Amino acid sequence: MLTGNTSKHNRYDGFVFFESAAVDLTVNTSKDNAEAGFNWGGEASGVASNNTSQNNQTDGFEIGRSAALELTGNTSKDNAGAGFAWYDEASGVASNNTAQNNQLSGFIMGGSAAPTLFYNTSKDNAGSGFVWYEQASGAASNNTAQNNEFAGFYIADSAAPQ
Repeated sequence: MLTGNTSKHNRYDGFVFFESAAVDLTVNTSKDNAEAGFNWGGEASGVASNNTSQNNQTDGFEIGRSAALELTGNTSKDNAGAGFAWYDEASGVASNNTAQNNQLSGFIMGGSAAPTLFYNTSKDNAGSGFVWYEQASGAASNNTAQNNEFAGFYIADSAAPQ
């Protein structure tokens, strides 16, 4: 368990969890890093709650490969990429998270990613609020998209969220 840590001004990501890492993160801050604030890959898993990712040069929270996370009550703001991004075959559950003022979209699901999203808020982002593309799926309910530059909810390619 990682609690109350700060990772800032790093050459790459702030926090990285790969292979079969299973970590619980609570009340950590990742800011001003040259890449993502928080990055999960391989078959990483765990719970991330009440963390903040701010002003990183790519995504705030990035989940890739086969990683499966539970994200609850996190904030991702002012990042150069997306607030929250699932790629490859990533999955998990995201609830009560906020993506605000990111340079891309608030929540992005690409590849064959299939997260379940509910009660999340995406506002004031330079892209769309919630984006599914390629073969992304999963489920979404009771999410809010507000004041984003493009669409609130955008589905492209053969993506098929429920």
